[in-house]
Amino acid sequence: LAQYLRRNNPKYSNFSEASPYVRGLREVAEELRRQLFNIEDNRLARIKADAKRRREEREKQEQLKQKERERRESAFIDQFKEWNSLPDAKVELSLVQNALRSFSEIAETAFPEELRDAAKLSKTLEATDESGKCLTVKDFAKYLSSFVDDLTHDLFDEFMKHLSQCAVSYRASYERENRRIALTNLFLSCDHSGIGLLDRHRILSLFENFWDTVKDEVK
Repeated sequence: LAQYLRRNNPKYSNFSEASPYVRGLREVAEELRRQLFNIEDNRLARIKADAKRRREEREKQEQLKQKERERRESAFIDQFKEWNSLPDAKVELSLVQNALRSFSEIAETAFPEELRDAAKLSKTLEATDESGKCLTVKDFAKYLSSFVDDLTHDLFDEFMKHLSQCAVSYRASYERENRRIALTNLFLSCDHSGIGLLDRHRILSLFENFWDTVKDEVK
């Protein structure tokens, strides 16, 4: 056996290329190279597939984030109309700050404990403005976004419900104040004597005259 191996050893054989031993070694080496290439190709394919999957996942997440940003911006614009429906209207900054502050207080006391951290504002709310500064619809959306950008989809919807409730309260208060001012001005215009008192019978007479002259659709 030793003689056979020595005769077929390429180091000592004069016919290494024709030797079955050498041919077998070359075939084994070639097969190993093919397997190695296949392993390398498979590894590279997996790397490319993983990179593609991660890229597609990032793109999908970015698309979802963009859709959510657009949804929120549209919600803020609609919400602004609930505070003031005039085309060139503005909303006082202090009102928006109070709405944010009350939401934080409700979240701290009324929300389930597991949601309290998630419901926190994205940044600290500054002191309530006392200068009378007002926000346009664009400023309104930008200002609110900076405080609720980290809220989840569901918590953002809860925040918008809270804003709607604040808007309803504000409008009711605003209308009451306008009526008070209108009635005060009416009183002053009827108080010809300037003594701060009105003749009850005269006021009733004015009401009757109004009712008699007003159109049926108004009645």
